[in-house]
Amino acid sequence: MTSFQYARNIIVAGGNQYLRNEDYVAYEQGTLNALLEIMKNNWTGYGIILLISEMRGKEVIITPNFSMRCNASAGLPSWKSPNQIEIVYSPLVFGKNTCSSPGFTPDEALLHELIHAYRQLRHGLVKEAPIFAPKFNYDNFEEFVAILLTNIYASAKKRTVLRKDHGATSLPQSLSQSDTFFKNENNHAKPIHDLICQDYFLIQNYVRKDDGLFNPVKYFFSHSDECVAMIPGPLVADP
Repeated sequence: MTSFQYARNIIVAGGNQYLRNEDYVAYEQGTLNALLEIMKNNWTGYGIILLISEMRGKEVIITPNFSMRCNASAGLPSWKSPNQIEIVYSPLVFGKNTCSSPGFTPDEALLHELIHAYRQLRHGLVKEAPIFAPKFNYDNFEEFVAILLTNIYASAKKRTVLRKDHGATSLPQSLSQSDTFFKNENNHAKPIHDLICQDYFLIQNYVRKDDGLFNPVKYFFSHSDECVAMIPGPLVADP
């Protein structure tokens, strides 16, 4: 097992199946490289890792995706520790021809799962609340959050192809800038408002500082009256 140098409670481990030494070295080094990339030249990824590092007594354990399928996951580990989240992930899968959809670079795929892990460790095993956005297949609020924040991260790194939803298609150009993400789909206003209420420290101190073309969170802060007007019904901030 190897602890990530900038967050000692993010641990790259071997899992419960055998890997040849050269395969394990490639998995471990690829995962550490992805973690380093997540921290570079952006605030969102840096903030997620920093805030995880400050969670005393809690850990994120990254284990290999032995199936080598184009997928990763984050959740309660098989050993059922309430203070740990297991991310099943392989950097050797993502970014290849058969696994190169928007949001599927090795660092973006890992950040997506780290966002899930962060929210599960901070809020507990959150209920997968529904989200109303008929033109999108987010599945639930947690996937919306992970996709949104990973897109903000990617845009901060000057990447122009963003992920639309929990499928494998790209976000249309008509929605790929901060303002058009709201103006062409005003159902996004409420979940972004809810995210700000739930994770205000992360959003205020890190995410809103990213200056890519796509940062709807930053736009919400600077155009709050406009965005709040898109939300139907009364708003009740989360405690």
